[in-house]
Amino acid sequence: MNLRAAAIIMILLSSFLSFGQQRIGLDINTTGYSLNFTATYQKVIVNRFLLNAGVIGGLLSQTSQSHQPLEIDNGLRVSSPFQSVNEPIIIDNSLYHLMNYSVSGRGLGLLAGVGYFHEFSVKHGIKFFMNGRIGISRSETLSHYHCPGNLRKPEDLLLTTHFFAAISPEINHTLRLSGRYTFSYGFKFPYHFLIDKNRFNTTNVKDGFFGLEPEFKLGLTYVIGKCDE
Repeated sequence: MNLRAAAIIMILLSSFLSFGQQRIGLDINTTGYSLNFTATYQKVIVNRFLLNAGVIGGLLSQTSQSHQPLEIDNGLRVSSPFQSVNEPIIIDNSLYHLMNYSVSGRGLGLLAGVGYFHEFSVKHGIKFFMNGRIGISRSETLSHYHCPGNLRKPEDLLLTTHFFAAISPEINHTLRLSGRYTFSYGFKFPYHFLIDKNRFNTTNVKDGFFGLEPEFKLGLTYVIGKCDE
């Protein structure tokens, strides 16, 4: 491709993207154990397709795992996402094994993707998104250890920073409140991938930042620029 052709394509693309409705949105999302927020910018690019980009932050994950002391005595082991937490502890020649842990992951990330919307009437519609997420979490892990004889070590607290990534299909029912404001509710289905195994590595699908973690969402969008009042 020569420079002239590239310049023409860039001009056409810029002109193409200069049209189309633009919205800013705010969502509240929860898995039932977590609560996070997303702020997005949405722009219609052609027909009913749109681009979506924004930030996500808050309590992104909260999970736990626990076994009974007798189970630990019989050789059953708890495995957390953090290797340092999983290591047995020796105190006064007694070996303590991890008995339970809980992890709260607060973080901040970026998201971007594409969407499609369809309006059934002036007020009602449906909207789909396929977004990608990437960010960083500050995870707080509270853990307890046990050794035979029902001895229990005082709780330990570990703070760990790690990266996370996910792909997130989403579906929303939209309710137009006015020319500029639209309320929506629906579900997000983020599927997390392990990208920082040196800091966060789990095989338990119940742990945060790993596998499918559906979220319920409430949102509000506002049209910027010209719109039909």
